[in-house]
Amino acid sequence: MYENNPQGQAEYDALVNAIAAAHSDSEAAKSQLQLAWSSGDFAGAADAQERMSRAQAQLTQLESGRQAMDDNEAQPRARVPTAQEIIGSLNLMPGEQEWAKKLHPDWITTPQGRNLLSAAFTLTERDGYKRDAPEFFAQMEERLRLPSSRDYGLNKAQLEHAKWSNVSPETYAENARKLAHLKSLGYYRDQ
Repeated sequence: MYENNPQGQAEYDALVNAIAAAHSDSEAAKSQLQLAWSSGDFAGAADAQERMSRAQAQLTQLESGRQAMDDNEAQPRARVPTAQEIIGSLNLMPGEQEWAKKLHPDWITTPQGRNLLSAAFTLTERDGYKRDAPEFFAQMEERLRLPSSRDYGLNKAQLEHAKWSNVSPETYAENARKLAHLKSLGYYRDQ
């Protein structure tokens, strides 16, 4: 039932087991009630009736929970749009779309990434930079602390590191952008 959700499956299994236990408690209380009535033990019958009522109330509550889980699982899940789809849905100029496609997908698909991009975009536009111009993108990259897209944004030392690592400058720059993005999200701190 919960193929891609082990925690959900564990919760569902625990609920099914609790239902079985409540059903068993109810049946045991029912047997005790019959025994108490047949032997004239009215106090024992009252206790058994109370246990049976509690078990039935618990069973009703657990069954409602299981029904809610079944209903929730039966509903189709909303598909999360890809970065490309989000970029395509925005009112961006062609150069802005190309620039955004070069960003790490988390800048586009996560709320925090979109908020940072939106703030940088608003501030860059407010400061008078013309949209879709190289200066606009350079200012955006500076505000977001991304390597510049000019010459892949690598300084002389980074170009040497890329060469020593046998990695293309473009790949090195992409990885530097990813690292900068992860740092902006708080995953890494400069020491």
